[in-house]
Amino acid sequence: MRRIERAFILLNGTAVIAGLALMAVVVGWNVSARYLWANSLPWADEVARYTMIWLTFLGSGLALREGAHVAISNAQEALPGPAQYWLRWIILLVLFGFFAFMVWVGIDYMNRMAIQKSAALRLPMKWVYAAMPAGFALMIVHLALIAPRYLRAGLASTDEAPVVEILIATFLILMLAGVPVAFALALAAFAAVTITGQYPLVVVVKEMFTGLDSFPLLAVPFFILAAEIMSAGAISAMLLRFASQFVGHLRGGLGYTNVLTSTLFAGISGSALADAAGPGAMMVRMMEKGGYGRAYAGALTIATSVVGPIIPPSITMIIYALQDRNVSVGSLFMAGILPGLLISGAMAGVNWWISRKRGYRSAEPRPPVAQMIRNTLAASPALFLVVLIVGGIRGGVFTPTEASVIAVAYAIVVSAVIYRGFTLRDLWGAFWRAGIMSVAVLMILAAARAFAWVLIIEGVPQAMADTVIAMDLSPIAFLLMVNLLLLAFGMFMDPLPGVMILVPILAPIAHGLGIAADHFAIIVIVNLTFGLITPPVGGLIFVVASATKQRPSDLIRELPPFFLAAIAVLLILTFVPALSTWLPALGGFSRG
Repeated sequence: MRRIERAFILLNGTAVIAGLALMAVVVGWNVSARYLWANSLPWADEVARYTMIWLTFLGSGLALREGAHVAISNAQEALPGPAQYWLRWIILLVLFGFFAFMVWVGIDYMNRMAIQKSAALRLPMKWVYAAMPAGFALMIVHLALIAPRYLRAGLASTDEAPVVEILIATFLILMLAGVPVAFALALAAFAAVTITGQYPLVVVVKEMFTGLDSFPLLAVPFFILAAEIMSAGAISAMLLRFASQFVGHLRGGLGYTNVLTSTLFAGISGSALADAAGPGAMMVRMMEKGGYGRAYAGALTIATSVVGPIIPPSITMIIYALQDRNVSVGSLFMAGILPGLLISGAMAGVNWWISRKRGYRSAEPRPPVAQMIRNTLAASPALFLVVLIVGGIRGGVFTPTEASVIAVAYAIVVSAVIYRGFTLRDLWGAFWRAGIMSVAVLMILAAARAFAWVLIIEGVPQAMADTVIAMDLSPIAFLLMVNLLLLAFGMFMDPLPGVMILVPILAPIAHGLGIAADHFAIIVIVNLTFGLITPPVGGLIFVVASATKQRPSDLIRELPPFFLAAIAVLLILTFVPALSTWLPALGGFSRG
């Protein structure tokens, strides 16, 4: 039985890797054809989008098994052992029922779309929509196989009928119980529609597919893949040596090296969690050997990793641009540079204060100039990636989606040819990890789209806009109110669903008040990203705790100075909009 299970996992993983590879090849070939022969492939867009849809649903069961789906288990873990066991039984039954229901409603929707065909390939759309019942059937199999383990340990890693009340209450109950956030969002949307009976069930399925059927969204798995390829090689160690040569000799030098390395790696990964799990975990070990407190080293890593989604490329910014037509991916990439550097500077300031207070000293002298030049030349190919992406988008050479594919190709060449030591086994591992991570992200986006649709159709954005207009707030007062709202929201919600749910509600209000679109976008993204370092959810806290074998409570005790620095950064960004708007305007992206 164990051998059959391993074969099943390998087959499922291979399908995910094949889908990701097919997307990269098709989009990459289309980019090459357009620039070399001025002749785009008319079917490339459809093949890539439909493959991404199948990838998301086919891989979600594998992501569930690997613990990639975000789940908030704090409340569950606070219960006594027997209560945890029975709560997990309830969650298992809920998930089995939900997955079976999705197979049924997916087949129903597939049959309804049987007569439709795609524009370019003339492919019957029922085969595209078959991804949902097929994927959820696989999830049932995966869940059945991991059920014994789950019962022992839990999932790794969240007058009209009162539709909105049911939606939000169901989501909060499921999320706090430990149901993965993607499934909690989808279940809440179905519960609100089913219990009230005001809308057909298939509309939720339709919105989930609509949330995935987007060509710009292809940039998300490709940037994740590029980061995995780069970090699978010698990039992390190379960037660490490059950063250390400038600041390692100072008092608190290893702390500064941590900050600078995370800042540089942010230009590759686009993800806070990738920053923390990659070079961040390595830095914790180095700082501990250098005489720093282990918990402090972990807290510094948590705080500096938040620049991952701020400095381009940024997955969160790509998702934001899809929700607000007043911004573009290129403008947000430019807008995030100065705020990201400001965050890094603030965290370096905290390190300076604590290093002086606790007597943390330099562990190494400044290297000779010749060695510094060699380190700089060695790191240059990796550092050039962010220049290639932002410069290419700014110059109109390629779109953000095309940039993500070029980033994958560039990462393979740099890792295999320049840095060497990058094997086919490493490439397979990078595709495997990127596929699982992409599936988890895309499933959250699909579910959040359905959740947000219920809010929008029930008039929540308009009601909030009317309330704000009635309050007659100034732009600054509105931004301060948004800061408080988003900080509270970010304590319980991952940034990606937060962007999907809140941006369609808040962005039109901000635009109506005359707030620059790029400025407001940075306020939202930075706020929600800071939620990753705040309990009770604090995704970065648990990633670093797991990677460095520490208790989350020890890390949390060291975080208050960094959180105060984060609040100071938010206030500066709120009152100085030029930090977010100057570079986009300089780059020709300004929309007002």
